[in-house]
Amino acid sequence: MALRKPRQHLRRGHCSGCYNAVMSASRPLADSPWFWVYLFGIAALIALALAGPKFGERQAQIEREYQGRTRAAQNLNGAEPDVPLSTSERTLITLRPLFLALAAITAVGWIVHWWTRRVQWTQRHSRTSDVVLNPEHGTPQRAFPTALPTPDQRPPTPDPPCGSSTLRSTSC
Repeated sequence: MALRKPRQHLRRGHCSGCYNAVMSASRPLADSPWFWVYLFGIAALIALALAGPKFGERQAQIEREYQGRTRAAQNLNGAEPDVPLSTSERTLITLRPLFLALAAITAVGWIVHWWTRRVQWTQRHSRTSDVVLNPEHGTPQRAFPTALPTPDQRPPTPDPPCGSSTLRSTSC
């Protein structure tokens, strides 16, 4: 007889006495799309922070080429060049809007992910607190119904007997 790993029997559903352990297990984090938004947002922010200095140098070089052409055109027209040259720390185009957008997306992903996890956790714990086992066959059932039946599930109400005082008129 082969020995099973602990908890392996829970996943396969072979343990009839372990129903509550299976029901209380939470869904994996990776099942939520908001977890992936958060994870890729963090990865993008790290990549942007690592690539930022190299981008600054390249952007400054591109802007200096443009500013050099602008200064040359001003010299040809006899005007004194008034365009300051860009440096890698001070460029016209920066990564700040991209940083802010990614930070906002990452924050929203984190907040929504953990909010939905909390809601699922509270629903799961409120549901498992009123679950009882049916003594006849050991299946779980609710001690108290959680929702009212819809109008089509309600039993029909009988017609009132003739002569009773009701607000609606009935013909006998």
